[in-house]
Amino acid sequence: MPQEKQAAGEGYYLGFDGGGTKTDCILVDAVGAVLAHATAGPSNPLRAGYAKAWFTLSDAADMVLERQHIKADNIHGICAGIGGAGREAVAKRIAPRARVVTLREKPAEAAAQLAIRLGRRKAHAG
Repeated sequence: MPQEKQAAGEGYYLGFDGGGTKTDCILVDAVGAVLAHATAGPSNPLRAGYAKAWFTLSDAADMVLERQHIKADNIHGICAGIGGAGREAVAKRIAPRARVVTLREKPAEAAAQLAIRLGRRKAHAG
């Protein structure tokens, strides 16, 4: 059985690019190196519904984490560009406790890079 990677001193980040037909998810390390990529179904809550969108995002994240044997507790930041989430009411439902950053037409890689920058800024501020 493969051993789980430890996150001692390391940070891992997830980036999502979700739309009405598919969702891309990448896992990157603290320097932005892409460790894993997964594609799942639709995650635009206006087209797929909120429950389906949540399950799709969760499934995509589980796939990349499992491939690298990383626990969800080791994720230091998440950034997502999700279709429909430019609307405030949708953004509040899809990520109720998150600071929402609207990314238009940005791939998952850009979202992950933004998550890294936001995580570093938060670490320096705290």
